[in-house]
Amino acid sequence: LDQPTELDITVNRFTGAPLTNSDYARSYRQIEWAAFVQDNWKVTRRFTLNLGLRYEYFGVPWRTDGPPDYNLFYGPGSNLTQRLATATLQSKQPYSPDYNNFAPRFGFAWDVTGKGKTVLRGGYGISYDRIFNQIWQDLADNSLAYISLFCDFPRQCPFQYKFPAASGLPATNTTLGPYVTFQVDQKLRTPYAQSWFLGVQHQVTPSLVLELNHAGSLGRKLLALDDINRAFSNGPDDGSRINPNFNEISYRGNQGSSNYVSLQASAHQRLSHGVMFQVSYSLSRTRDNQSDPFRNPQTVNAN
Repeated sequence: LDQPTELDITVNRFTGAPLTNSDYARSYRQIEWAAFVQDNWKVTRRFTLNLGLRYEYFGVPWRTDGPPDYNLFYGPGSNLTQRLATATLQSKQPYSPDYNNFAPRFGFAWDVTGKGKTVLRGGYGISYDRIFNQIWQDLADNSLAYISLFCDFPRQCPFQYKFPAASGLPATNTTLGPYVTFQVDQKLRTPYAQSWFLGVQHQVTPSLVLELNHAGSLGRKLLALDDINRAFSNGPDDGSRINPNFNEISYRGNQGSSNYVSLQASAHQRLSHGVMFQVSYSLSRTRDNQSDPFRNPQTVNAN
């Protein structure tokens, strides 16, 4: 009949009305600053200390061209499942500021024998990682909903065949299709890593130097994504969700962690005429529970 049988379109989540440009447009502002102090202290002729302290504040984004985007905030309850069951969408700041981003640094170098041939070096530091924007920018989609309207046989359609397609929507629409709600943890913290190093360097001959080093790092409060409020969340025989007011929820929080340890050995040999060769070997291991926050989401207990 040369007529459409289905209309798939995005509408205002709360009214079902067609969208306007203001439903998509966003402008944000975020204040960030940092300061650090550092000093090298030669304690003795053979021992040097490197000391430092850095502070970083990454702020919280706020919208400048309209009300804050909707975020899903947990409700009352004695556990996560109960709090998720009473969660609601609220238009306010997505998470609270993190003022605890102090990052100390420490390092040393020690001439073990005092002859300049054997040196022991070590260091430790904490580094913070700025929360990248996509974690919270997806909240803009919480004001939108995806709907699918189907025509019944024979040719009774809940929409009209018009251009643009949004002009053919019914005056009111309550049938919202399956769409994802985005949630940023209201207590989101700044991810950080602890890194350390300990190594010894020894000059065997005037042209041969050997090194043996240990290096490692721990990533904590890393950004991660989990799909919660899935179907069958209440049990294998119950297809319902913990919160029946929402479909699947894309949760973003600090549940990620990682660790890395390594043993590194190397030899440096200087030959004549400026020729040098180096042989290195590393034995290392790295582990994490989510390598990329937007790939291969894991499950959490709230499911």
